Amino acid sequence: MGDACEVMYANRALSRRSVEEGKGFDVIDLDPYGSAAEFLDGAVQAVRDGGLLCVTCTDKAVLCGKNSETCFGKYGSLSL
Repeated sequence: MGDACEVMYANRALSRRSVEEGKGFDVIDLDPYGSAAEFLDGAVQAVRDGGLLCVTCTDKAVLCGKNSETCFGKYGSLSL
């Protein structure tokens, strides 16, 4: 099927015309091993207006404060 980002970018639902052509997804479930950051841009563009975007990350330790430097490096933010 190919790279997940390629599939999402190929099915962008950014305009009414693209939705009429059947592009865009009703539901996208991101559950990568590690960070979902690299998939978010494509997923937001590929989900239809009113669709559902579900994101799960295994970076909980990074996001919750165990490794604050890693959190800043990966996400450009401070951990909780």
